[in-house]
Amino acid sequence: MLEEVIKDMTATMKLLIAELKSGKGVATAGKTASDPTEVSVAKVPRITMEMVKVAVVKVKDAKGKPAAQKIIKDVGKAAELLAIKSPQFKAVLDACEALLGEEEPEAEESEESEEDEDSL
Repeated sequence: MLEEVIKDMTATMKLLIAELKSGKGVATAGKTASDPTEVSVAKVPRITMEMVKVAVVKVKDAKGKPAAQKIIKDVGKAAELLAIKSPQFKAVLDACEALLGEEEPEAEESEESEEDEDSL
């Protein structure tokens, strides 16, 4: 169940990032771009601590705990994951995405990952 939610969130985030990078913006409220007067464009999606946690855990699983801790310390400007402040959320997500590159490891969430999450 959790794996499916993470996969869905990841797919949605990738879609939003691609749309924002393309300069098109993101249409909301089910409206289409056929009538530009009725399209609302989201400037920046809201990034939550949960999204940051997922990204950092993916880095830890794919590249190791030291890589995740380096992002937390250097980019997140914090001693631990839960101490990262919201102004650093986007930078942390970008750093995680850059480190992971195009590589998408299987989202097999283990109990160990959940336990280690708070110790990052």
